[in-house]
Formats: sequence, C-alpha cells, structure tokens
Amino acid sequence: MKTAAVNVPFGGAKGGVVCDPKRMSKSELERMTRRYASEILPIIGPSMDIPAPDVYTDAQTMAWIMDTYAMTIGHSAHGVVTGKPLSIAVPKDAAKPQLVGCSTWSKKPANSRKSHCAERRSRFRDSAMRARLRRAIC
Repeated sequence: MKTAAVNVPFGGAKGGVVCDPKRMSKSELERMTRRYASEILPIIGPSMDIPAPDVYTDAQTMAWIMDTYAMTIGHSAHGVVTGKPLSIAVPKDAAKPQLVGCSTWSKKPANSRKSHCAERRSRFRDSAMRARLRRAIC
C-alpha cells in the first residue's frame, strides 16, 4: 500500500509454487525458478512490479529470475528484482561513498549527532501523525 501511494513498483504477491525447497537439488530449484519466472514475466519488470526475496528464496534465486527475464527481453535488466547477489547488483566501488559518509558522520561531535537524530525522529513522528490523520479523514 505504501509503495503504491508513491507510484513505486514494489510489493504485492506474484503467486508461488508449492514445494519443499530443502529437499530439492540446486538443479531442480533452478529449473523450477526459471519456469516460474517465465510464467510471471508479463507482470514483472523494472517499471511494472519488482519481485523481492521471500521465504526460502535467496540471492541465487533472484539472480535466476533476473537472468531469465534478461534472456527473454534480450538485454540485462538489473532493476527487475531486489535481493540479487552483491557481485551482480553493486559495482566494485559503490559501497565506498557510503563508507566515507559513515566515517565522516562518526567523526562529528556526539552532541551534534544527537541533535540530528532527535530532529529526524521528530520529523518521522510528525509525518506518521499526518498519515494517521489523513487515514482518519478519508
């Protein structure tokens, strides 16, 4: 519901397969996942609906779905799923700016960090209150 309100294509069920993945071989899991992906291709895509990992699905499962999608459309599409392996999803140096930002933040004086966090909590509470009021009015 929240992602639909801001027109972001995440969330929602895409069906499922009744099986016991703990008893299946890796080859069986791959064949089943790729077949499932081929069946849901019309309803998934970077601008339509983006599958995310669920119970007993891992980064490898999401990579198989992404690969099946890419083979069908004829080019790579990294935005078709979330939860794919970092080796596929993140370029080599992508985490570096986050680490620099984190170290810069941690070097700030503690009192400055506390006030920043308090301000963010206050903004979050205010936005949560507005959301509750909107629901009550509608």
